[in-house]
Amino acid sequence: MIRLELSDVLRILPALELPPALSDQDLDPDVVRRLEAKGVNPNRFTLQAAETLLSHLKERQELKLCTLKQGAALEKFGVQNPAAILFADVDNQIRLAKDQAATAGPIFLENLLANPPTAGNGVHCWLFSVARHLHAHMGTLQMEKLLAEKVKGCGRHVPLSEIRDAIKNSANCAWSPTEHHPENGHAEREPKNPQPDFAAIYQIVIGGIGLYDLWERSEIRFGDAEGPSQTEYVIDSIFPGDPLLCVGKSSSLFSTRRRSVLRGHLSRLPLIVPNPMTKVTGTTKAGHRSEHTLDSTGPRVWLVCEFDFTKFARDGTTPTEWKPLIESWKALGITIADACSALLWELGTLAPLVLVVSSGGKSLHGWFKVAGATENQLREFSRTGMRLGACSSTLNNPSQFVRIPDGLRDNGARQLVWYFRRSLL
Repeated sequence: MIRLELSDVLRILPALELPPALSDQDLDPDVVRRLEAKGVNPNRFTLQAAETLLSHLKERQELKLCTLKQGAALEKFGVQNPAAILFADVDNQIRLAKDQAATAGPIFLENLLANPPTAGNGVHCWLFSVARHLHAHMGTLQMEKLLAEKVKGCGRHVPLSEIRDAIKNSANCAWSPTEHHPENGHAEREPKNPQPDFAAIYQIVIGGIGLYDLWERSEIRFGDAEGPSQTEYVIDSIFPGDPLLCVGKSSSLFSTRRRSVLRGHLSRLPLIVPNPMTKVTGTTKAGHRSEHTLDSTGPRVWLVCEFDFTKFARDGTTPTEWKPLIESWKALGITIADACSALLWELGTLAPLVLVVSSGGKSLHGWFKVAGATENQLREFSRTGMRLGACSSTLNNPSQFVRIPDGLRDNGARQLVWYFRRSLL
């Protein structure tokens, strides 16, 4: 999760009075854990300052004000007096700030340029984000000079090659005044699967919730991998009645049976089609009969979103396009699971996020309720998901296998349920 320093806390919460910082202070492990859970670096906190802050954050929660990390995100988007923003209004305020960024590039740029991060807080991705917007306003040499000047005091040496790479790599997704106005005839038609918006992904992740925050927001909090399986309870909740379900031990070993027939077996399996089937067998695109086909998959009830963030390709040596982001997140103490949590929560503003399931590895699967949604609504959600880095496979294909909630992966890892909001069913 994002780690806010004492100076960040005092800046975001200007009305909060804390005792002076100390250079060396031992805190109770429980206090350290509570501070870290709130995204705060416990270094330089006295016990009195820590208890004062935790008490204040509890009062803010009771008053339904934004969290500390949300305040940091609002600040990064240029929202004035972020501490006064209500929790329920955070997404709207950020959306308004994004709209301003899209329609009034120079104003947004002023905020970005006036607040360059310090070393360890995302300098690399900041360079990319700013460069993306600068292309419309100046040439390469001017950009190099301006960016070098802005990061001069960031706390680490920023080589010219890093600045030049940011300028070069951001050119293909450079902001332009026509970007959000396709009706003017200048914007090109978007491809079927939009490319990830790395700058937007970075901003959402560093300002969003983490895995622990997601778990805290869950209406039902299940135990860990040592506890009893909750698979049957969750499946009964998300697939009421006795529908036909397609489940699998692998992508080549599967079957479609009534829910009642599968009862008691699902916790030992890893895969499920997230939508009920209309018949036991259907016809594949190759013309073969099978119990796992798009032909036999019913209308979408659930749309499952997964992020496959890895530093290297399957050969273990070829860097992926996600490597710079993952490394910048790591420097901030943000795990891949934290990043997935923030992005799923962001997508929850478009459709109800009901369930979040661990893949049994590093990623998370988010289950969004889309029963009754129109094709246009499904398409818009999927395109937004892909812009935020989600895999196209589960978004485009309603019969794509996903992880069974609290099922068992082939490596023996439990696919734990981190978030379940049953009231949305």
